Amino acid sequence: RSSDLTRRPTLQAVREKGYIKDQVFGSSLSSLCQRENTTVPKFVTLCIDHLEEHGLDVDGLYRVSGNLAVIQKLRFAVNHDENLDLNDSKWEDIHVITGALKMFFRELPEPLFTFNHCFDFVSAITQDPKQRDGKSTR
Repeated sequence: RSSDLTRRPTLQAVREKGYIKDQVFGSSLSSLCQRENTTVPKFVTLCIDHLEEHGLDVDGLYRVSGNLAVIQKLRFAVNHDENLDLNDSKWEDIHVITGALKMFFRELPEPLFTFNHCFDFVSAITQDPKQRDGKSTR
């Protein structure tokens, strides 16, 4: 029926009522930070704080893989649950946290070293250190 379609709410209206939540994973850093009113995404801060408190003594912290199924559950929780607690026992494997953080960065639509600055970064790292500082070191 066409009358049913005219009463359907817009995507924006559904989002404003909280039925649809914008994703965290896969969002651009700029839109995510703007939406959260932060300079660093809350999920990144949450992970780093948790890792600094519980993981700095773990060998292979970012090298060892966590269980992918649990990482995917954490990803889902981040995208859908506003009160995420990384101290919950279901996230007790520190490699799940690092795995989710790595996945977050992998899924960014644009890399941290953005495309429009790529050549500047390459130039900076290939430059002689003396030229970078603008001084000679003796």
